[in-house]
Amino acid sequence: ATDKEKRKWIMWDVAILEALAYPELAEEKEVMTPHDNLARRIKVYTKIDVPAMKANFENALDTFLKQ
Repeated sequence: ATDKEKRKWIMWDVAILEALAYPELAEEKEVMTPHDNLARRIKVYTKIDVPAMKANFENALDTFLKQ
């Protein structure tokens, strides 16, 4: 389902930075690339801790705005 009215904002950029900075907040799985790509094993994130990532982001933003 798409959000045609743009009521939601998925912050994929924040999620990847949080996953890289705090690996305990994300689960990785090694998989093969799709058949139409160069065949190789890659790692993908299959689960993230949204509440923890959101709290980290909000705390960092609050700290930045108070400077």
